[in-house]
Parts: sequence; C-alpha cells; structure tokens
Amino acid sequence: MVLCVLTILFLVAVTFVMLCEMERRAARQFLNQVRAKLAAQSGIHFAMAQTRSLLTEKGFNLVNLVYHGEDLDGNGEVSDAHI
Repeated sequence: MVLCVLTILFLVAVTFVMLCEMERRAARQFLNQVRAKLAAQSGIHFAMAQTRSLLTEKGFNLVNLVYHGEDLDGNGEVSDAHI
C-alpha cells in the first residue's frame, strides 16, 4: 500500500517537473521572438533616421518618408501579427 502511494507521488512529481521545463522553454522561446522583433524594428528605425539625416543634409524634402509599421497592404491594420 505504501509502495503504491510512493509510486503515485513519484509519477506526479516527475510529471510536474516535465511540465515546468516545457513552460520554461516556451517562455524562453517567446522572449527570444520578442527580442528579435524589437531588434528588427529598431534596425528599421535606425536606417530611417540615417536616411533622413543624409537626405536632409542634401536638401531633399522628406514629408512623405513615413514607416507604416506592419501595415503591408495599406488598409491601416497590422497585416501579420505573430506576437
């Protein structure tokens, strides 16, 4: 009887540990996705700032130089939201 209870407790503990590890991996993957997206967006903004500064030094009018984010089809909504 005691051996059965210990076996069940052991199985529950192993299951709990496995679930915790899976959750940790999922959280790490989500964090990496968010970091990658923010790095890509900051790169876009950096490139825009560099372009804007180079073009304004040359006397170009940059009124229409606007980054529309993830609105790829121009309808005012995010086209592909993974995160």
